[in-house]
Amino acid sequence: MNERLLNREQLAEIRALARVRPEFPEQMLLLFREAATEALDGCRDAWLEQDARQLESFAHRLKGTASSFGASQLREQAERLETDAGREASIQRQRLEDIEQTIEATYRAYADWLQRA
Repeated sequence: MNERLLNREQLAEIRALARVRPEFPEQMLLLFREAATEALDGCRDAWLEQDARQLESFAHRLKGTASSFGASQLREQAERLETDAGREASIQRQRLEDIEQTIEATYRAYADWLQRA
């Protein structure tokens, strides 16, 4: 498992909750993809409209999703995006594409972890 993508401590917490609610880890996977994709779509729309305030808001939402899930690398990327949007710094489209790739890599890493656990 890639430590940069997923936080082992949060995975352990998810596994512990699965003892009470066996379906919880799979639900988390689906919720992560849905929430992260929705927040990223909001970031893209705000970026296209050059709306720094909305971009900052959606990046903050993405950061929260990543934090809840233990997606370390995604959280860092979202935090940097939020900070830069707040400063109205120039943001390249490639950053949003990199975030999309991290969401997919995190999803795959979590799905692999579920199969092995």
